[in-house]
Order: sequence, then structure tokens, then C-alpha cells
Amino acid sequence: TIIFCALQKSDSSASFTTKNINVGVVSLRNFGDLIFYGEVSVGTPPQKFNVVFDTGSSNFWVPSTRWPTKTMFRHQKFNAKASKTYFPIAGTKTVLENLVEKNLISQRIFSIRMKTSRKRKRAGDEVQNAGQITFGGLNKRHFRGEHVYVPVLSGTGFWKISMSQIYVGAHAVDVCIPQCFAFVDSGTTDIYGPKEQIKKIYEKLGTEKVFACSEFKKLPAMISFLIGGKRLFINRNNYAYEYTDTKDAKRCALRLVTSDTGTDTWILGMAFMQAIHTVFDFQDFNRPKIGFAEAVP
Repeated sequence: TIIFCALQKSDSSASFTTKNINVGVVSLRNFGDLIFYGEVSVGTPPQKFNVVFDTGSSNFWVPSTRWPTKTMFRHQKFNAKASKTYFPIAGTKTVLENLVEKNLISQRIFSIRMKTSRKRKRAGDEVQNAGQITFGGLNKRHFRGEHVYVPVLSGTGFWKISMSQIYVGAHAVDVCIPQCFAFVDSGTTDIYGPKEQIKKIYEKLGTEKVFACSEFKKLPAMISFLIGGKRLFINRNNYAYEYTDTKDAKRCALRLVTSDTGTDTWILGMAFMQAIHTVFDFQDFNRPKIGFAEAVP
């Protein structure tokens, strides 16, 4: 299947780190402060889909008209018979390989900005223009300072990195010592970690997963992650959230969640990426790396 992303050229190349490069931008929507998604088109003529740009997965999936059973929710489905470029074989090129081969992007990178919601929404609400994924460049308006780059661990097939330490406020927590590993996952809402290590963070925070909303402003202002020798900070509006349930009752909870995978591996999801502008760099296919910098709110 030939994949075409609904790319838009930047109105001002001066806002990017390098002038006169091919850059494509997809606007992101925030669904219920749970996930970010954007629009792509598949096949010829194009068939449009709303998809999650999920760095935690190595595949590109869209629903098909060939699916034999009804689904709970109605979604656009790909009609293979209506596409002139469809063919059923494995080993097709990835979206990124297509963008490079068609000279739609000049640099083999993409960067993600996810805005932090200023007002918490009930589940099901969505926010337009809540961020961007930029193919082929960096928008300097999306971050402050310089990115710190760390290598992607080889042989995993995923955007997996090493992490050295976690801090609650100014206090180091006895986790990730001397190091642990983390997937940088734009398709996950929360930050997941090993059960015992997350419990140690709860202790430093002085709370549990679910807590009274009256205690929200008493939480430490910042949590930080030591990656590539640099502390990357997220604030209480990133690692905790206030929302309204279906009965219009106010609820509060942490976005630090225990994982029972049995490994010392973390998942840095949306709660991390809303505070940290992230660059996925595959200029060298054999040595990919990820860059992190403070995101502009």
C-alpha cells in the first residue's frame, strides 16, 4: 500500500532550525487528554483516516472493509478495491521510507510537540490544534534551549533508551540505579514503571495513585528524569491530573502507573512528552537517536 501523509508545508521556513528544507506538518488533536491523533491518507485515490502516531509500535494499522464483524464504534475503513495502488504482500516500505524516497522531507527526522491541556476535559471531549508532528525538521518555536541526544538501544526494534535516575523535587529516588530502560511512546497516556519502583515514587510524593483533589496543589512542583546526563523536568500538571467523570464529579489521580511486566523497563508516554519536546532521529539508520528539550507550553 502506498502511504501518503496529509502534510502541510510550513508558512515560514525561518521558524525551523534549517532554512529551505522540505518539512511536512500534521496537526494533532487531543482526545479527552488521553491520546493525540492526526489525519493521514492511504492509497490512490486517497482514503482519509484519523490515526495515533504511535512510536511504541512498529506497524501501520487502519481498519479494513474486509473485517468480518461489526465494531462497537463506527470508523472509516480502507477499501482495497477502491485503491489503484493496493497490493496484498508483506515487506512494503514504511511511511518514513516513502517520505524520504519521494523527497517529501530533506532530513530523516521527525519531532513531536504535544501541548499540555490548561483545562482538564471529561472523557470524550477533544481539543483541536493541540500539537504537531513535524516530518523532516524541528520547529524552534516548540522548545527552549538545546536537545540532549541519546542513542536508541540496538537490536530492540523500538525507540528504547537508557535512563539513570528519577527525582521528586530535589530529592533522588532509589530507582533506576545505576540505570534502567525506557520506551518513548507517543501512543501511551501515562508513565509506566516497575511496581516496586513506582511505589517508592508514591512515597516521596506522599500520596497514592488516586488522591483527594484538595491535595493537588500540595504535590511537588516537579519530577525529573536523568537522561543523557541531563535532568528533564515535568510538572504536577503533567504527572497528575484532575478530571470530571460522567457524573460531573471531580476526580484526581497520578499519571505514574505500575507495570507488571517483570522487567526494569519504563514507558514514557504522553505525560512525559507534553513537557518534553522529542526528536526521533534516523539520519543514520544503523544508529538512530532521540533528542529531548524543554517544550514550550
